[in-house]
Amino acid sequence: MTAFPRDEYPRVLIFGGGFDSYSGGGITLSNLFRGWPVSRLAVVDPVARAGTAAVAGFEYRLGTLEQKWAWPLSHVPRRSERSGSVDHSDRAMDLAPAGDRPGEDVVSGAPASTSRAARAAFHWVVSRLAAAEVLQRVTLSEPLRTWVQDFSPDVIYCQLASLHTIRLVRELHECSGAKVAIHIMDDWPETIYRGSLLGPRMRAVVDREFRELLSRASVRMAISRAMANEYLARYGLEFEVFHNCIDVSWWRESRKTSWAVASPLRVVYAGKIGWDALRSFRDVCEAIELMNQGGLPTQFRIHSPHHDTSGGTALARYPHTVMLPAAKHEQLPGVLTGADVLVIPSDFEGWGRRYARLSMPTKVPAYMASGTPVVLYEPRTHATCAWAEEAKWALVVGRRSPEQLAQALTHLATSPALREALGRKGSEIADREFDGRRVRAAFKEVLAGRSCPARRAADHTESLAHDGCPG
Repeated sequence: MTAFPRDEYPRVLIFGGGFDSYSGGGITLSNLFRGWPVSRLAVVDPVARAGTAAVAGFEYRLGTLEQKWAWPLSHVPRRSERSGSVDHSDRAMDLAPAGDRPGEDVVSGAPASTSRAARAAFHWVVSRLAAAEVLQRVTLSEPLRTWVQDFSPDVIYCQLASLHTIRLVRELHECSGAKVAIHIMDDWPETIYRGSLLGPRMRAVVDREFRELLSRASVRMAISRAMANEYLARYGLEFEVFHNCIDVSWWRESRKTSWAVASPLRVVYAGKIGWDALRSFRDVCEAIELMNQGGLPTQFRIHSPHHDTSGGTALARYPHTVMLPAAKHEQLPGVLTGADVLVIPSDFEGWGRRYARLSMPTKVPAYMASGTPVVLYEPRTHATCAWAEEAKWALVVGRRSPEQLAQALTHLATSPALREALGRKGSEIADREFDGRRVRAAFKEVLAGRSCPARRAADHTESLAHDGCPG
């Protein structure tokens, strides 16, 4: 990979994600690319994101020119996003979620009340068949080709999630001649199309084309050391490790210094309520009820962008669970350090378990940096649990059981020495492993082609042997 001068940032085209403050990928991108010259970043994204204009100087919205339905669906009237370069000077309407625009439906343009059910049924059928890649073709349109060539990227950074994205990245690579950098956040290759009618056939196609794209890539990145190790065995290729990073000095200003607990005990979660963990959230709510019944006043406070969804509404029915809007960035330290315990639930069953097994939640660095003790309620086979138990920065409940979770939370509530030990260990590791200045410098080196993977792997092995950190 061509190396750039030390003081020069490569021109990076980001595909498959954008910059925002609410999704794991958007937050991670925002932190990894912070300080990158705006003129040297471009984004190709099908979704409008509020943070992209402030970070990237160029943006192209994927739409009807790149996404075409096969006959006869190509003749069905539907409303879709227009393709083209985005004007960052006037995006108020552009940033409104499509489904929230008054009176419109994103498929047909018909009144939402009359077509939402039909749209949901159509997409359910397509999903169950695994037929999206058969019924819809995604291609590099001439306007997009020209736009990419005008930007002239040095690197195409991509987060993949489907056969469509694999193929479009391949076309972008062939069109531009830029180096490809692939960053994997979740183990989607293992779970994609599972349980669908055409699943076996489509999974074979994805595996073949994903392996081919990996072989083209100059940079391959995983979200955790466990993922990098498994992917080395699975694909025979080395992966760098890059997770979300934080402003350590900012977190130190509000870090917890006293581990006395309040009454009621404040158990807090801040983040999304994902499809892969809703059952575990219910378990946490049930554990909180058991604690109250046992004489320990406890409240579960959930700060989430999904607080008013059907899932959030169901959780709010528990007497001692409070649903709250997502905390703004500047409010997050107060929310996390003001808690007595932070909890991270994950799915114990089904595809959700396999999907998240090798992942590291985006919220982990902030949780650890706050100094508040953390409880992980997820299978011990998850990368986060294995690391937490080895490095002793969190209390792990590795079996699905509201009763065991209630016991663990009660034990933590009555053990001030354990609370302080977990809080101090977590913040110590966060300061060392997730410092944004260090992580961003290494990230820039890798994208600029100045990093030696073998040297980084050796450095990581030494660190892992010392304290079990993720890389």
